Amino acid sequence: MKQLLLLAITFAAFTSCSVDNVNTPETAQNLSYNTATDTNSLGMYKGVFTTNDSKYRGTVAIDVPQKYTLANNTSGLLYPTAYITLQTGEVIIAKANQKVYDGEAIDKLVFSSNNISFKLSINADGTEPTINEVIYKETEAGILIAKHTEFAPITPIIGTYNCDNCAGNPYLDNGAIQTFNMVFTNSDSDGGITVQVIRDLTIFNGIGYQDNCAANGTTTNCEVNSGDGSTTTVSFIANGNPVYWTGNHTFNNEATGPNDCSGFSGTWEWESRVYGVLTGTLTSDDGCFSTLLDQDFNMFLGDGYTPNPTSSQLDSDIFIINGFSDGNMTYGDIRTNGDFTGYGLQGGVTSGGCYSFEVANNDFSWGVQPSGDDFTPGHYEIKVENVTGNDLSTVRIGYDIYVLNDENKGNSLNFSSSTDGTNFTSVSALDFTSPGALDANGWIRTPRETTLSVTVADGGFIYFRFSGDDAISGNGGRDEFALDNILVEGF
Repeated sequence: MKQLLLLAITFAAFTSCSVDNVNTPETAQNLSYNTATDTNSLGMYKGVFTTNDSKYRGTVAIDVPQKYTLANNTSGLLYPTAYITLQTGEVIIAKANQKVYDGEAIDKLVFSSNNISFKLSINADGTEPTINEVIYKETEAGILIAKHTEFAPITPIIGTYNCDNCAGNPYLDNGAIQTFNMVFTNSDSDGGITVQVIRDLTIFNGIGYQDNCAANGTTTNCEVNSGDGSTTTVSFIANGNPVYWTGNHTFNNEATGPNDCSGFSGTWEWESRVYGVLTGTLTSDDGCFSTLLDQDFNMFLGDGYTPNPTSSQLDSDIFIINGFSDGNMTYGDIRTNGDFTGYGLQGGVTSGGCYSFEVANNDFSWGVQPSGDDFTPGHYEIKVENVTGNDLSTVRIGYDIYVLNDENKGNSLNFSSSTDGTNFTSVSALDFTSPGALDANGWIRTPRETTLSVTVADGGFIYFRFSGDDAISGNGGRDEFALDNILVEGF
């Protein structure tokens, strides 16, 4: 196996800062590792990094070097060095202010560079590595590390989470995306997990457990749940109530080759004192995701739908749109006239129907003009096939909503998904309503993203629906809508 795990999970801001407090179990304070062959403070340490505002996250490698030998058989020491690789790919390098000798404990060793500073402490036998007083670009941050040895190799995983049912929580609602970072304490078998949680600029710890690993072709999937795997399913306590999470860790199981990958996705749940039960999804930045659909609509010119499309049409085996006076579509239909065709340039049209709108210079989209007879209600729908060669347990979709708010009536465009094309499950955090009062701001982009824990068999399908209707706001004409930059990935 190429990816061994040690998990540290960073969710940010599960609760409101003014009313909710977080306590952590004593068992979650330190990462554990095998020190059978490495019992001093020298060596390699790996882990995860995040700023407390969730703006930056990354992986960490700290080299506390052994002695080196020169050609003349004299020996010396190098200064310990930290390497932090951000989610952007940028690498931050920080040097220690002094050398470390074999057998020494490390007490608040200072690392610094132009952008980051922190203090490292390690017992003389290499246990309990801790990092404190982390500052990155004048922002408080946190680093969690463990010793990287032959018997306990570390592979950090970083990512984000969001809230699907937020009940108005100001830190999680409106599609807010926060940071999580993962590091498992086991390889591809059962084992405990330490969980690091950020809440309102403060970092806390929790626990988790991995088990039930099974191969699926060239990837292996393991279940990961909050708790310790036996006596509790609680990850940590927030405001007196438990936080739970569950998910899957998927990694490439080939011994060699270019397809090295490791990723995590899942869901979380917490009962806030003020907002009730909150739920959401979490997913790693990288992983074993395969692209299932990537559509920017820049060739679409509103010339209709057919299963054998020209460059200016859409493939009706994948894209359909319904709710028009000219009838509804099914997959594989041919619709090349009436409400199903329209080229609206930058917008400003008045007739209801489907259009290609130019939402920015040379940036075209899949658009619609609702009217009294069209798209009120109605929906866009996309059918995506799993052609990865493996069953999928996780699907991630990102897309842009564009609105031209040139009328005084607000309309909705809400997201749902299905694995059978009939029963759709909504994600309330992705609900969208255009403003009731018109403005002259032109096309406004709103990005959306969610991760779904679903089962899609190899050769099976997943369906996405974007449902439009009149909202209870304003009067008169209706705004124009468009979808763009749809990316669907799965593993």
